[in-house]
Amino acid sequence: MTYIVEDACGNQSTFTSQIKVIDKTAPTVVCDANTVVSLNADGETWLNAYSIASDSYDNCSNDCNQGRRMENSPCLADSMQWLDKIYFVVKILVKQLWWPSVTDQSGNLNICMVNVEVQSKAQFAVMCLPDVIVDYSAYQFK
Repeated sequence: MTYIVEDACGNQSTFTSQIKVIDKTAPTVVCDANTVVSLNADGETWLNAYSIASDSYDNCSNDCNQGRRMENSPCLADSMQWLDKIYFVVKILVKQLWWPSVTDQSGNLNICMVNVEVQSKAQFAVMCLPDVIVDYSAYQFK
């Protein structure tokens, strides 16, 4: 920023200064308390993080909307990662707590909590495979 000062006689002087604006305020996250996702005919669907927290805002700008499950799922390898969209499958037809997050360009983060209910109109059969017994007596281990 440059200041130019002039007196009554027309004499001028300038002063230049740099101003650094630091954003330390986290975005305001606005989330639906409950949401329902429906599985497709293949027994799967995706939930976009943006669709859950689309009304969120920041005093500067929203940079990133992501989400993750609050509890680890043994069925899904990426269940605890922050992702742009979350995968749901027929294996987990239960209500799940989910954390959408909003991050601004300065790296400030804010999260909320959403209850996601997974529904399916299709009839799926879950079949357990029989136990497999492996006989190691024929092998020599050292």
